[in-house]
Amino acid sequence: MQRRYRMNDVGVIKVIDSLKGFGFITPTKGREVFFHASDCSVGILELRIGDMVRFRIAGEGKRRRAVSVNPIEVI
Repeated sequence: MQRRYRMNDVGVIKVIDSLKGFGFITPTKGREVFFHASDCSVGILELRIGDMVRFRIAGEGKRRRAVSVNPIEVI
């Protein structure tokens, strides 16, 4: 089965649980989306609530999640 991904989205880390290895991102458009530590380009311990990230959406409906989660460096 071929995976479908949407184009890059931007959002802010809203919730993060580094012990359990997951969190939620609030995108600039749309509703909150789940992400797992294995879908982050950096270690989950490097992410903080309020960090801006770029990501892609995989799946649909209840299976929707953020993948390729990358922090955006704010200068």
